[in-house]
Amino acid sequence: MIINLDEISREQGRSRQTISNYLYYLRTCFVIKELKNFKGSFKVSSRKLKKYYPIHPCVALALGKPDQGKVVENLIQFVSQSDHFWRESDKETDFILSKDNSILPIESKYSKHIRMRDIKGIIKFMDQFDVGTGLVITEDYEAEKIDNGRIIRFVPLWKWMLK
Repeated sequence: MIINLDEISREQGRSRQTISNYLYYLRTCFVIKELKNFKGSFKVSSRKLKKYYPIHPCVALALGKPDQGKVVENLIQFVSQSDHFWRESDKETDFILSKDNSILPIESKYSKHIRMRDIKGIIKFMDQFDVGTGLVITEDYEAEKIDNGRIIRFVPLWKWMLK
């Protein structure tokens, strides 16, 4: 989930610094993982809202009965070890992998039927950062689509996990 320290601080009646300290303790104890909003610059990314995941999907399962899609998203984060997501206004891409000057956006859509409107966030990211290939991890759907010269690969979760 995306965390706004100011909102949590107001809701809990605690200082922003106290909430920030708690999140730091949880990260340091390897309970949660922090992802920064990808902006192309480390300094800008570190100032934006952050997204937090349980360090492993088993932690989420132990705490309750989370939505299956959220558990799959947590699993994708755990396996990919992504440190970034991207969000701008109403568009979002779940994970951004950046390595050796290449960028791969990954979207988690654990569903059998994916519509183009479901992946508008990844398309917007690819256009904004001039990325040629994006990945959408699905339940069973497998395909490759080309949108304005950009390749979007749809890969079932089980197949992605085997790679």
